[in-house]
Amino acid sequence: MKHNALYAALVIAFVVAVSATTTTSRAQTSQPAPAATTPTATATESESPESSKSESPFPKGTEYYRLQGAYQNQRQGENQYLATGTFAWGHYFLDNAGFEVQLNGYNAHDDEDGYGIGINVLAKYHFINWRRLSLYGDVLGGMFWTSADFPTGGTEFNFTYAGGPGLSYKIRDGLYIDGGIRFQHVSNFFIEGRDRNPIFNSFGGYVGLMWTR
Repeated sequence: MKHNALYAALVIAFVVAVSATTTTSRAQTSQPAPAATTPTATATESESPESSKSESPFPKGTEYYRLQGAYQNQRQGENQYLATGTFAWGHYFLDNAGFEVQLNGYNAHDDEDGYGIGINVLAKYHFINWRRLSLYGDVLGGMFWTSADFPTGGTEFNFTYAGGPGLSYKIRDGLYIDGGIRFQHVSNFFIEGRDRNPIFNSFGGYVGLMWTR
């Protein structure tokens, strides 16, 4: 009897121990495992701003303002010139590629001086960025009005297009000086017939300041 009681006690103890072990194992299994990707996610989050940051000095989304003075002389050496003062607002819609809207004041000289205003739209692209220097090209088109016919025998209202290479230099963060050379065409595109459409084809240049933000 004593042996039977001892065996029964051992069996009961063994069953209880096995049950307790099984319950503990199930509880540990049901607990979620630690997120192994947490360090990776943190590293990715910390690296993403750096990886998304553009290396271009003129990244997409940059806005800028410009002040510029320009001078264009009739290419055949005649006493005709066009002097321009410009205020512009611009936006880079891609890295290194931007456009700007220009408001211009004109001094148009031929047989007499005429003064006027106009508007241009310009597109530009920076081909080479090296240290503080940037080489770019631009093209523009627009229209303007002057107080006297320009050229003489034409009309007070004219259209224009121009383009050429330019170079900008970074003075400090957000401030650049730029300059370039341009070919520029002016005519009224026959709005009053062929007899009143003298053409002004010229070579010249400009210097300006640009502020970015």
